[in-house]
Amino acid sequence: MKLLHCLGLLAGIILSGACSSPAKLLLDGATPGVDGQIIDAAPTDSVPIDGGACPVAPTAQALAPVANFGANPGNLALQIYVPTNHGAHPPLVLALHGCSQTAAAYAKTGWNRLADYNGFIVAYPQTTANNGCFNWFAANEQTRAGNEVTSIVNMVQALVQAHGVDATRVYVTGLSAGGASTAVLLATHPDVFAAGTAIAGVPFRCAGTVTEGLSCMSSPPNKTAAQWGDLVRAAAGNNLSRVPRLSIWHGSNDNTVNNANALALVAQFTNVNGIDATADKTTTVSAATHREYRNAAGVTLVDYWSVAGMNHGTPVDPTRNCGTAGPFVLDVGLCSSRYAAEFFGLAACATP
Repeated sequence: MKLLHCLGLLAGIILSGACSSPAKLLLDGATPGVDGQIIDAAPTDSVPIDGGACPVAPTAQALAPVANFGANPGNLALQIYVPTNHGAHPPLVLALHGCSQTAAAYAKTGWNRLADYNGFIVAYPQTTANNGCFNWFAANEQTRAGNEVTSIVNMVQALVQAHGVDATRVYVTGLSAGGASTAVLLATHPDVFAAGTAIAGVPFRCAGTVTEGLSCMSSPPNKTAAQWGDLVRAAAGNNLSRVPRLSIWHGSNDNTVNNANALALVAQFTNVNGIDATADKTTTVSAATHREYRNAAGVTLVDYWSVAGMNHGTPVDPTRNCGTAGPFVLDVGLCSSRYAAEFFGLAACATP
């Protein structure tokens, strides 16, 4: 019955414990140093990213709805968070909720507080279709002309016009269906999105139908890194002059999306970025193993955070003013939003 329930709600794509795969999912099984790299001891993430003190945070603003952002074939809604201290040309982060979540629920992952300190804008697209799931699994959504893709790109363009957003510093992050959609946006519009963070996501074109989506979540197709990369190159076409960077997060005990998908994402985006999938640096941060994949100049183009013992959700750390725990927003003592902001180059200051 669980499997039938999941198929009825997009084949287990919704964020529900009832939609776990009926088969036992594979665990990460990775241990620090499995790639032969030296492990740097970093037991906590309490040190500010730049080692300095933060300014006093401005008074928090409310999410503001944006009623008109141009053509909206994906039938999405949009809410934005605009901090009081942003500059003339602020960066932009799009945060994509998981299934059964809302924009307001996903705003509890800590991004707004980071925006207060660092002066970027956060946009929260929202869908109400398919139990609140973005259609990452549909073949016709995995192109530059996909309905939801078009709506989201139009959101970006509208915010560039309305708020002077720096069009070269637009980023996307998301959980589960939002994480899968992050890969879709990076693959189809690398000219729009400079980098992304996929949390409990799947590789681009892992599926083309609802049924394939369920299969992908349980066990992604067996492809080489080049085959995964070719899917991105085909979708991006001539727009791949700038290859997006990707940060990947996954819990080792994720009972909804098999974390083999995280390894497939590593293979896919290291290949597209022209680097190998052997980590150049491995560290431990709180309960996570953090692997970095760098180019010859030492720049991290892809990284992978495997959070030991974590189930399906976005990691937050309320004790350090990062997020508020709730359904699929998990207090594991690790602030994924802060580290994602650092990966994007946005966190000149961390929350205290």
